[in-house]
Amino acid sequence: MMNVENYRERIAALVPFYDEEGGNATRIHTLDGVTFTDRRTTRWIIRKLARIFAVDLEALRHNYGQYLGISQGVPLPINKDLVMVPLKLRRIIGKNDGAGGYVNICAVQKVEEYTDLDGFKSRIHLVGGQFISCIFNPKTVERRLCSGEIARERYIGNHEGVGIPFMNSFAVREGEGNAEEMPPELLIAIGKLLWKSLKR
Repeated sequence: MMNVENYRERIAALVPFYDEEGGNATRIHTLDGVTFTDRRTTRWIIRKLARIFAVDLEALRHNYGQYLGISQGVPLPINKDLVMVPLKLRRIIGKNDGAGGYVNICAVQKVEEYTDLDGFKSRIHLVGGQFISCIFNPKTVERRLCSGEIARERYIGNHEGVGIPFMNSFAVREGEGNAEEMPPELLIAIGKLLWKSLKR
């Protein structure tokens, strides 16, 4: 059976779409190039993933948003191989439908400029030969992916005691009120280097 529980270790992207009845559903892309649909919303699916991995989504958003110095588009490192970055992946019909989906940074191969009559401005190529369209322009997509790479390094440093040494020395650690926090601009610059080096 194809469901998010069975593919929880292999998620590449969660893309909202309208089903045949006009309801909000989710198209799930996997690292293996498999795509299947779930009648539930993307918001429900990301919360389900968090429950599966025993992760507090609100705490993730708060902690990584604070660390990165951002309040919008905060990446969600559910684990080191599942770092979900929020992006606008569809044109909405109703104002409460929501355009937001999620892309796993570990599944992205490249981002390119792409425009069509529906208002999409970029295309994200995933492992497995799949691609998805995004309303954001390529620069915005890459900036969010870079933030995701920084969040991943932070996650690895916190949970495995490894990561980029000079980043760890700047990081604000629990119980160390005097620790020095890396400026957001420097974080993003490092994220760009990480993301570009990993995609070569």
